[in-house]
Amino acid sequence: MTACRIHAFVAKFRPGGPMGRRGPAPKPTAAKVLQGTFRADRAPENEPKPTPAVDPACPSYLSGPARSEWRRLSRELARLGLLTVADVALLASYCAAYGAFVEATKALREGGLTHETTMGVYPRAEIKIQRDAAAQMRTLGAELGLSPAARTRINVRTTENQDDQASQDFGD
Repeated sequence: MTACRIHAFVAKFRPGGPMGRRGPAPKPTAAKVLQGTFRADRAPENEPKPTPAVDPACPSYLSGPARSEWRRLSRELARLGLLTVADVALLASYCAAYGAFVEATKALREGGLTHETTMGVYPRAEIKIQRDAAAQMRTLGAELGLSPAARTRINVRTTENQDDQASQDFGD
């Protein structure tokens, strides 16, 4: 058997097939309910339902700006019902990236954008740290619904909306 045939044979049995999974990632049921697009006939039978996180404690490894971002976001996401115990590590990663972004920005403000050596003038390492942290924040923020575009895809029911829906359902 040639190497090409072996590769084709092995590829048939990989999860997702030979080329990986196609199409967009499946949307969680909770997001579909919030958006108003949930259909029971298309719902997964055994989708996990994590416990909502009411007031999660800030991880001890977060410090400074990351801790304050944790306090700010965890309260708001919990209030909206968008934070579960399964999402706490994701939020901690976002807050750590935020902390790195803030620290790199402070260092750039104090030390400037470049540093001089005997070999010449070079950009500071904090520029890459800042850029990488911003990219990580963008990715994780979209997962948590923190960007304006991500929020447009979520429809959180308020008590007023729930009362209106109940009166429509029960004719009250």
